[in-house]
Amino acid sequence: MFKNTYLKRFSPILGLIVVLLLLLIFTEIAHAVIRNNKISGNLTVGGKVLDFKISPDGQYTVFRGDVLENDKNELFSVRTVGGPRVQLSIDLPDECGIGGFLITPDSQRVVYYGEGDNHCIILHSVPIGGGPSIELNQAYDDSYPSNIRVTNDSANVLFVLVSSETRQRKLYRVPIIGGPIQPISSAWYVGIIEYEITPNNQSVIYVQDPWPNPGNKELFKASLVGDHTPRSLEVGEIDRFVKISPDGAYVIYRKHTGSGYELFSIPIESYPVSPIKLNGTLVAGGSVSSFQITPDSAYVVYKADETTRYMNLLYRAPVNGSTHRIPLITDTFADPLKSVYLFEISSDGQWVVFSGDLEMDNRYDLYSVSINGGTKERLNKGMIDTGDVINFKISPNSIGVVFIASYYFVGVNELFAVNMAGNWGVRLNTDLPPGGNVSNFRISNNSQNVVYRADQEIDSVFNLYVVPSTGGTTYKINPEMVPGGSVRLYQITPNDRGVVYLADQDVDTVDELFITYDYDVNYLPLVIR
Repeated sequence: MFKNTYLKRFSPILGLIVVLLLLLIFTEIAHAVIRNNKISGNLTVGGKVLDFKISPDGQYTVFRGDVLENDKNELFSVRTVGGPRVQLSIDLPDECGIGGFLITPDSQRVVYYGEGDNHCIILHSVPIGGGPSIELNQAYDDSYPSNIRVTNDSANVLFVLVSSETRQRKLYRVPIIGGPIQPISSAWYVGIIEYEITPNNQSVIYVQDPWPNPGNKELFKASLVGDHTPRSLEVGEIDRFVKISPDGAYVIYRKHTGSGYELFSIPIESYPVSPIKLNGTLVAGGSVSSFQITPDSAYVVYKADETTRYMNLLYRAPVNGSTHRIPLITDTFADPLKSVYLFEISSDGQWVVFSGDLEMDNRYDLYSVSINGGTKERLNKGMIDTGDVINFKISPNSIGVVFIASYYFVGVNELFAVNMAGNWGVRLNTDLPPGGNVSNFRISNNSQNVVYRADQEIDSVFNLYVVPSTGGTTYKINPEMVPGGSVRLYQITPNDRGVVYLADQDVDTVDELFITYDYDVNYLPLVIR
């Protein structure tokens, strides 16, 4: 039963839409063929799966674990819908295990690296379905690769080589199919090197951090094709975390100027460059604390205590600095401790959703506001004064928001969905037992369903559930588990037809990989057969 009438309200038109949508979903579900399969295969006694990733095209799932030999993690791939597993890490030295892995954006290859001594941390590239691997770098006695990434075109691997003794670092590139290793940064530097690859895969933007020498960080652009000579973009106390606009035209970064950080942009293709300051004049001691770029690359939304010290609010500024910034929160607050906590931009670039204690100290509410500013709308109306919004996610279609909150009872985290206007909302989970909570959730790519993990039946026994994003009947995705069994990790398949999850479903404390999949229609499974 709902404890508050707000989350039951529908407008007549919206109610009709919801009813029609639910009829469509359940009509399709009637023809579903739902199966639950273990896809990790048999394990050695005492072995378990540690983690997994689904390929971007959804065809394969790659997983890591001590599957064949206790305490030695190896790498495998399997068809996501099930089939024989294939070992990918056959070329790793016997004394080495798998430290981590990445799947290329084109879903064709896997890049993995070992764990153990430095000679184990060698990068390999291997076809995702199995086959000969390619060693991408030699083993080093005094250094090891870190911060490994694959370019968006799946052609190159970038990594930072770290000296074990001096902690100096240098950025390198190597083709995904093997070949000469080329240095990107011009010299070794003490401290962290952070970098971002441009969307067109032609360049890399990186920050050299010569810590512990203060004030000399430098922002560079280096080409990934042709001449690799780096070009300096900016020098100063630059925050090492930079972002590139989705269109690849600007690099956005924070720089410490006196008492705090301010926000700047630089046109990537312009030389010489003149940094453009995006924030307004900061109050003494004020600072820009975080920022995000809109999907259309037109604006930056940033959080800063710009007008009042310690009052962190949201502002919108054009990426190119063509006009002044505007405040997205126009309220006036007598209490200087009012602040925004987290924020997110919708995928259509029209909305900003944020949490903060703007109305009551230390109670985090949820709000939406237009990207053009205006009146903010509280999305969790009716929540108890001692409640909190824990986390949230905007639906991929930008129509609504799903969030976890202690809405009705202190310490009881439940799952809710609201529309962006804040005039409709619904609780998604069923009643929880004493001690029960919703721990996390994922929204399907088509925005029609929400999958969540919760101890909804027995305290501390976590299962997976699926529910329409408009509310309705909640179904358990996994079968009944052995006593003590729980779901650890999960991911929705890219086509929204199934859920891959890690759980000790068959044997307590033995984590294995499973999938519940709908083999007939493009909806997530609502019934286990």
